[in-house]
Amino acid sequence: MSQLDEVSDRFNPQLKALQAERIKTGLFEVVGKHLQKQKAYLNRKEAELKESIRLLSDGLATLLGENEAYHVRILLLGDRLVDISRLDDIRQLKKSLQAEVVQLKNSVFEKRDQEAERLSQYTAQIKHLESQLQQAVQDAQKDAIIGTYNRSAWQRHLSTCVDYAAAHRHPFNLAFLRVDEFPMILENFGSNIGNRVLVALYKACEQVSRPTDFIGRYAEETFSIIFPADTFRTVRKNLDRLVREIAATQYQFTFAEQTFNLRFTVSVGLCRYHAGDTRESISNRGLAALQLAEEQGKNRCCTEKALKKLIP
Repeated sequence: MSQLDEVSDRFNPQLKALQAERIKTGLFEVVGKHLQKQKAYLNRKEAELKESIRLLSDGLATLLGENEAYHVRILLLGDRLVDISRLDDIRQLKKSLQAEVVQLKNSVFEKRDQEAERLSQYTAQIKHLESQLQQAVQDAQKDAIIGTYNRSAWQRHLSTCVDYAAAHRHPFNLAFLRVDEFPMILENFGSNIGNRVLVALYKACEQVSRPTDFIGRYAEETFSIIFPADTFRTVRKNLDRLVREIAATQYQFTFAEQTFNLRFTVSVGLCRYHAGDTRESISNRGLAALQLAEEQGKNRCCTEKALKKLIP
């Protein structure tokens, strides 16, 4: 063997080892790059899957309602989503998710229809309850026998008018009306006929009132009317006419198969809001005018102007 062959034989194993190391290193690099790409792909798909499951889970949480059958379907869908998350085949995963999304949409539409129907029922019930509440509130403000507003409602409305007049400088008129000799009517004819007399007075008050006016029962045989729109002169004219018409009317009442022919008269006191008035001050002035009308012979209307004339 020549010296060259001896050198070749000496370095051949080292060369082969170096070549093998280079091949191994190159192979590791290729495999490593492939694994990195595969890992990135899987991570991306896993993220997409998690996002899909999150969206579907959020949808599930939103859709949970009161219907037990609906609950069961949603829970089963949740179980299926868990099974889907374990699939290795991306195409099968996509196909399964699409099927579940379709089913979820159908559940949404069904639930929406159920909620719409239930909302319609609730709306109808609420409207019915509101109507009953309004009727109850109105009934609580009305006199059960006569049908006019009771004293509490009258006081609240008068306070509102006083506040509005003070804020907007918009005066109003206040009248008190009382049936003359009402205790005698009760004594001679009884309370049933007495109530018929009060109803007749209430109807007469409506004839001289506008829809914006407020008629309330102040005391047993005493009514009050708040006139927010008309002038003092117009109200005085209408009340004078009311007094004359009641006095000229013969009323016929039937009770317990008996017919009663009855005449009665009323006295009226009228006043107007002035700056600085309170509910009590304007009421006292109107009642004082009513008392003056009774002292002067009844069956008449007196105003606060007549009270000023009496002051020395």
